[in-house]
Amino acid sequence: MADKYNFSDFFISYSRADGEFVKTVVDVLFDRGYEIWIDWDDIPQTVNWWQEIKAGIEASNTFVFVVTANSANSKVCYDEVQYAVENNKRIIPLIPDKFDDKESEEKLHPAIRNHNWFVFGKPDKSFGENIDRLLETLTMDVDYLRHHTRYLVRAREWLERSKNKSFLLRGLDASEAHDWVEASADKSPAPSQLQMDYVNACMAQLGEDKRLDRQQETIFFIDRSVIPAVVFSILTIWYYGWQTFPESIESPRTLIELTFGSSITAGILFAFMILYGDELVRLRYPNHWILRLGSSFVFAFIIGSALSGFLQVIFFGSRLDWLPVFGNGFMLSLAPILSATFKLRGWQSFILAFICIYIGIQLNHAVNYDLASSAMFPVYHFKSKAQVMSLGLPMAAILAFGMYARPLIQDLLRWRKKINIDV
Repeated sequence: MADKYNFSDFFISYSRADGEFVKTVVDVLFDRGYEIWIDWDDIPQTVNWWQEIKAGIEASNTFVFVVTANSANSKVCYDEVQYAVENNKRIIPLIPDKFDDKESEEKLHPAIRNHNWFVFGKPDKSFGENIDRLLETLTMDVDYLRHHTRYLVRAREWLERSKNKSFLLRGLDASEAHDWVEASADKSPAPSQLQMDYVNACMAQLGEDKRLDRQQETIFFIDRSVIPAVVFSILTIWYYGWQTFPESIESPRTLIELTFGSSITAGILFAFMILYGDELVRLRYPNHWILRLGSSFVFAFIIGSALSGFLQVIFFGSRLDWLPVFGNGFMLSLAPILSATFKLRGWQSFILAFICIYIGIQLNHAVNYDLASSAMFPVYHFKSKAQVMSLGLPMAAILAFGMYARPLIQDLLRWRKKINIDV
């Protein structure tokens, strides 16, 4: 396993006996700004030389094989070609002048024998023209080759580290790798099986990352939108129930249990009403107000009526009076319906919710007030009209704030920022 990959444009495989020609060509390529991986000197014995060679082949865009009788008879050169083939590297056989040694040709790797050979020393061309022709061949579709090299190196690192997920491409990198594979159908060299496996693993991880991101966004969304509604509605309903609890119930435990249980249930219903009746409807139908109207009405009205019915049973007894249930449910849901349909700002939604909830409280009291003195034993009841007024106003204000705490605070912060800029 290579400890470090040095990316290069070309890996030069050659025999040391042909070093003079190779050095002449390489010097020109260096001068023109290309990165070359070539072994001029013996790799130190303390280093695993074959691992270094393999790393050089993996990290190069093009594998150049200098075809001579010397390289044809070299076992090391043969092995280098074989490793380039295994990694689906682009191979360019380069002949210095001509090659007529049939016996040596038979010893060449099949990948070299079957490739079109580039004859460098054409007699009708100058050295500079031959270099230009060579570079034109070597740099053909260079962007594709660079990606081929990059994904091969990343795939090798991933494989050598037991396919650890931390070595996978993420986000845009993974998408670009997938696009590269899709575009490689008519390209040469084609992606290797390792590269395909690696890109597939990256795409699978990308899907998992997106799923986790959506979950995280949902959690943040609930934190910002639902928790304020739950907390403020629980506190409001709890205080309301505590203040209006019948004096005939003297058990503190019963008082705590009823107020605590009813306030939590009401708070959850209240939060669901704002979540499904306003927030999610805006996200689902951002450009269709009719769909927002229909969806918000269904969600908010059903949940609002359930909340109204629950409160009526708790406040006034076990018998449901359906007219105030649906009437009060409509008033509770009217603010989310209009807010979602017309995409109202936070402060607009807050004012609308305050008005609707307060009207709903008054209507609920007006219809059910006599039930508190009936033969049915109510759990909660209003002790007086003045109490309805005194509790109704702060109750409506706090509930409305809980419903639209996040957008209202955002509006306030936006105004503050604007004022500071103007000043």
